[in-house]
This record gives sequence, structure tokens and C-alpha cells, in this order.
Amino acid sequence: MQTNKGIFSAKVRGESGTSVKTYFSAAELPDGRMEVQKLSNTLVPVGKAHVISREDFSVKFEPEPEFFVQSLAGKESDADSYLALAMTRGESAQEVNESNILASFKHGLALLEQGQKDKAAKVFERILHLEAPFQAEHKHLFNTCGISLRKNGQSGRALDFYRRAAKLVNDDENLFHNMARACFDKGDVASARIFLRKSLDINPDLDVSKKFMRFLDRRDKRRKSIQEPKFYRTPYE
Repeated sequence: MQTNKGIFSAKVRGESGTSVKTYFSAAELPDGRMEVQKLSNTLVPVGKAHVISREDFSVKFEPEPEFFVQSLAGKESDADSYLALAMTRGESAQEVNESNILASFKHGLALLEQGQKDKAAKVFERILHLEAPFQAEHKHLFNTCGISLRKNGQSGRALDFYRRAAKLVNDDENLFHNMARACFDKGDVASARIFLRKSLDINPDLDVSKKFMRFLDRRDKRRKSIQEPKFYRTPYE
């Protein structure tokens, strides 16, 4: 998954000695470390950016996937000034929002890899239930998250993200194919067949879905004499 810049928060000790929620922009570097820069009260970058390990970042910072939701919904928000600055760099509000959501998602994957399953689950739930004004063209956002989750052994959670994508568009044969794969990985072959039929109803010539359906047909005929394969793999994997 490509590197995305996002908004994160951390508790910082203020002048009064109390901890204050402070926002930072953060992006992953090619070596896996995180480059972090503090934002002012008006959400303008201040001071020098600093680099910390992904492990330290996971401990100190919280993702903010909802940060731009109010602004995108046309409501006044603290995020307006950040978006205005981004637009001067040629970025659209939707691009900034998507980058932020994907950065939060990547943070969740990092937590998952570190064994912090409960914290990762909370991040994924926040993203899954965002109430931003998503349109059909944003299906790829949830589909991309679903693909990454399935590859990380989170087929059930992946299916949740695919279903969210399917609420935005109901005629994407590749999305239904992905849903079929997640169902099969969960052991739900009947549902896998249902989604494959939907995929092939939309595009009868989709090769990967045709191969998957033939695989299931062969599997059903031979299931009494051979051990069931646990995962479906396409030839290109």
C-alpha cells in the first residue's frame, strides 16, 4: 500500500502542566519509520519534523480518520484551515481525506502486526463507520482496505469493508469476486458461490471469477476423497 500523509494526535504537556490533545501530520518513510510534524492551534505545521520508529509511533499517537468529515459535509470545522493550505498545494479536499483515512488504516495494520489486535480492531471500526459523504468513485478506498485485510488473515473484517464498498456501487464484478474470496477463506463456500454468480452476472467473461467457480465445482466433486484446501489462490499469486 502506498505511503499516505495523515492526521494523528498525541497528549502533550502544556504550559500549565496538564496534558493537552495536540495534532500532528505524519507519513511513513520508505524505511518504515514515521516522519512527524506538530500542527499549531490553527493546524499550520510548526517547528521541524522529526523521525521516530513505527513502534514508538504506535505507542504515542492515535489516528484521526474522522478529522475531515465535518469539512467535507459542508460544516464549519477546525480542519478547514488545513484543507485550505492543502488546496494551495494543488490537493483537493477529497484527496486529503482519502490520504488521511488510508494513513489511519495503515496504522491499524501496523498495530495488527505488532500483536495489538484490540487496538487495531478499534481503528478499523472507526474507519468502517465513517459518515463522510462518500460517492461511488470512492469504492476503491474500502476495497483497498479489504484486500489488505484479507492478505493479513482478516477475512471477516475484509468482508465488512467490501460490503461498505458495495453500498457505494452494486455493479463492480471485481468487488464481488473479492467478496467471494473472503467468504471462501472464512469457510463459507455457499456465500462464495453467491458472490461469484453476481460477479459473473455483471461480466460473464471475467476470467478470475470463471476460474474460481470451476475450482469450486472441482472441489465439490472431489471433496470426499481429498483434503479440502484452506485457501483459494489465483495463478498470479
